[in-house]
Amino acid sequence: YDWLDTEVTSSGPVGDLTFLEGERLLRRPEHRVAGSLQWTRGAARAWLGVTHTGERIDLDFSNPDAPNGERVTLGAFTLVNASATVPVARSAWGDVAATLRIENMLDERYEEVLGFPARGRAVFLGAKIAVGR
Repeated sequence: YDWLDTEVTSSGPVGDLTFLEGERLLRRPEHRVAGSLQWTRGAARAWLGVTHTGERIDLDFSNPDAPNGERVTLGAFTLVNASATVPVARSAWGDVAATLRIENMLDERYEEVLGFPARGRAVFLGAKIAVGR
């Protein structure tokens, strides 16, 4: 668990909303919590991780009537990631294992920076070859 209590101690130039004295720093969540589980049996491994990131303040420059931007709150989000490695073959020249990794398993829609949506669910399949074992 991370608790981040930020405060701007000195304002920026007049009209600049990036640094407002007494306000929180931009894009820093006050709360973030993460946990993971790992299972191992022989050479097989599985991992599951969950991270929850709280609300953050950002600047929105999309309104032409506010050329210096407007402070907005980006919503909280929760990411679930998983991975697994399973041995497939053993030989004199090395071991082969299949790998699977899934990022953002629940296909959470979020932005860490306003206007830049994060990637949705991503699945990666692969193989590991350990030569000379």
